[in-house]
Amino acid sequence: MEAMQPMKEKHRSRERILFEILKASRDPVNKTRIVFGCNLNFQIIEAYLEDLKASGMILEKDRRFQATIKGLEYVSRYRDLELLVIRR
Repeated sequence: MEAMQPMKEKHRSRERILFEILKASRDPVNKTRIVFGCNLNFQIIEAYLEDLKASGMILEKDRRFQATIKGLEYVSRYRDLELLVIRR
């Protein structure tokens, strides 16, 4: 019998997208780098960046974005949660 493969998600969750944006912006990056690195488009990224700025997880300076300590904490906790789910 063939081993069952875990189902791949068709769409990423909002939490996953936030994780990817914050991970991509550990160092200051421009919006284009985030868009291509996270496989998003410019229209979609705007709402996510606004939410991240409003929650204090990302800063924008001179059209470059960088995750804050709070944002990096999100990245760390998201990774921890993934490990818990994978270890079931």
